[in-house]
Amino acid sequence: MHNGKMVFCEVKFDNNPNGVYYSGQTLSGVIEITNEKQRKINAVTLRIEGYAKCKWSETRGSGRNRRTIVYSGREDYINTVSYLVRKVDGVDAELSAGLHKFNFACPLPFNLPTSFESKYGHIRYQIKVDIERPWKLDLKYSFGFTVIKVYDLNYDSPALKTPLKVETTKNFFLGLSSKSVYISSEIPTRGFVAGQSVPITIATNNESNIDVKEIKVSLKKIILYNSQTPSRKVRERVESTSEIRHAGVQRKSKESVVVEMIFPAVPPTTVTLCSLIQVSYFIQIVAKVGGIHFSPILRMPVTIGTVPLQMLYQPNPPTFNSIEAAPGPVPSAPLVMPSPSNQELPPPSYQEAMGMTSHDADNDEGLTEDKPFAPLYPVINFGTTTFSHNFLENASSTPYGREKKEK
Repeated sequence: MHNGKMVFCEVKFDNNPNGVYYSGQTLSGVIEITNEKQRKINAVTLRIEGYAKCKWSETRGSGRNRRTIVYSGREDYINTVSYLVRKVDGVDAELSAGLHKFNFACPLPFNLPTSFESKYGHIRYQIKVDIERPWKLDLKYSFGFTVIKVYDLNYDSPALKTPLKVETTKNFFLGLSSKSVYISSEIPTRGFVAGQSVPITIATNNESNIDVKEIKVSLKKIILYNSQTPSRKVRERVESTSEIRHAGVQRKSKESVVVEMIFPAVPPTTVTLCSLIQVSYFIQIVAKVGGIHFSPILRMPVTIGTVPLQMLYQPNPPTFNSIEAAPGPVPSAPLVMPSPSNQELPPPSYQEAMGMTSHDADNDEGLTEDKPFAPLYPVINFGTTTFSHNFLENASSTPYGREKKEK
């Protein structure tokens, strides 16, 4: 990164161009500093840090009693500092003109939470390089990298392997009589991974005199922020990550449809490891009706992991490979997604999640890269083999997935 003063700093990760690591791996690479002339310096320091932070404000009262309360919290996971260059016996060091390379390696703890960026908080991992200069402002550089905590759905609750069905009935009063709209939704399991096709069966029986204009299916992300100061408080934010719109159901008619939603690149469900930020998901189905009437809504909680349920793609019990950090300073590329050793799954690609880039107002924590940093999340390309039932047969393309009507 060029700072406008002819000192260029860059981080190159070993065998890992995207800078994506799993917790438990060894972060390693080379710091490259290009200097256009010889400089006297106190030191060049390298800091590797990982932390969670949340911050938001709320206004209470009115008039003279109006006041704003800022809620915040911070939790640190990694904070290592080492000297790449330093003065000895009080004598300033010198950074000669040209290219300087410094190797580094840092084992990542196994319990690191997954990287996350959002409006009111983040879980962030950074490499910071400071060139400390005598009698001048220090030159500071900061670079982000992604950490993924492996979430194997096969080791979670057995309930994730069971189907989930929800239903509701909404009565609409017209004159002296009332008629109802019944809607149900079912999914074959409750645990999924990014890139997986999820068949959602939606049955609608519209006995009312009101048309259901459309059926909207969306994957929602719930973010809970937990402050530490000035007091403990929870703020909730719900975001939509993907959406499918399907034709509605006319009055006095019924319809059953299977909508296949492909889960996009999103951070896995995070309810432990980080006390400040928790992330969970649910599928929402809205049967939109017109006028002043409230639309029936269904919500189905789902868990998103990084290793898919074994039952979905093979009949044999899995044997899992262990995850190990690279020994010593030897670098490693992102781990191939841990999966049953007898299961042939393609390696994941790593993609940005929609709306998840760093946007910090604090200059001391901002990144000096050319564009805002965005974590990358694993997405598995299953093709059409994720589910073996006939939900996927003869599916037709839509902007966000595939859908099939059942008469």
